[in-house]
Amino acid sequence: VQLQRFVEEQPAAAEAEALTLRLHAAAKARIKGPLPLPPSTAPDLLADLLVQTLDAPPEVLERVFTEPSVSARARIVLAAADAAGGGALGD
Repeated sequence: VQLQRFVEEQPAAAEAEALTLRLHAAAKARIKGPLPLPPSTAPDLLADLLVQTLDAPPEVLERVFTEPSVSARARIVLAAADAAGGGALGD
């Protein structure tokens, strides 16, 4: 068995800030009650949290969890959240 290290490609600071705002808002809209993370949480963690609130098909989940670019992963998750609608988790 051979393993390859998974190295994430982080976005530039301005893009990271914009993605963080969008991901935080999307996660907050889907989670009933207070969001368990501060607004300064990195976009990679917010994308991972948001995708867990979605009933995304396996092919979307595969794309999300194999994508090394945090920006691309965030855009995939945001698109999936938009497609899923705005129902809050726990309603």
